[in-house]
Amino acid sequence: MGCEKDVDEMSDEELKREYLALWDAIYVSDCYSTYDVIRLMAIADELERRGYELVEKIVIRKSKRSSGSQ
Repeated sequence: MGCEKDVDEMSDEELKREYLALWDAIYVSDCYSTYDVIRLMAIADELERRGYELVEKIVIRKSKRSSGSQ
């Protein structure tokens, strides 16, 4: 919490890397704090300010372990 760079001081690559890590922690691992959500939003705002578009992609696939159709 205390040693992160301000988002406006980070490179594009640093922002993208941290955004993806935070997104995974929040939406996949379900292991995050309120600070993580705030940081994710700040990074998203900065990426958009720099001309990036954030597009979420959801993939639904059948598990190899699944048997039969449902």
